Amino acid sequence: TQSTGSSGINAEYGYLVDPATEITHDLFAAPTPPPRDELEDVEVPLTLIRPCPVPPLLVLDSPITRVQLYSTENKPVPGVIVWLATITNSAPTSVTEVTMEMSGVDGRVKLAAPSSRQLSPFSPICPASPIQQVVLTTEATTSLSFNITYIFNGVQESKTGQVTLS
Repeated sequence: TQSTGSSGINAEYGYLVDPATEITHDLFAAPTPPPRDELEDVEVPLTLIRPCPVPPLLVLDSPITRVQLYSTENKPVPGVIVWLATITNSAPTSVTEVTMEMSGVDGRVKLAAPSSRQLSPFSPICPASPIQQVVLTTEATTSLSFNITYIFNGVQESKTGQVTLS
């Protein structure tokens, strides 16, 4: 048996013994990585979204824009929920420079790039395409705060609020 001496280091076997607690520490062990962000590496392309047959959540309903959040059947990794946000124009004038920000009140959120940053004028005969944006949340997220900004008739507008996920 080899003695560790007063320092508690056993270089031959690669461990350290703390003399005060007698806890052994492996000198060759990899450091413990920081907690992993479960959304960091997850990407779900818009073309792969599979909608759920559940009515959407109404995030915002203003005279100019309407934002809805659709649940999906996509399960890219355990603990991650995939949503599809759509922004439509309710006004007979174009809406430009549309941006949407979301944050989890009690969990993490990741937004993919939007399909567009402008909305064509509303037409009851030929509806314009919505802006679509994939939203990833952790299972722990029960509500989202949002901020939607856009330019309408040359004036920048901003709408904020909160939506409960269910």
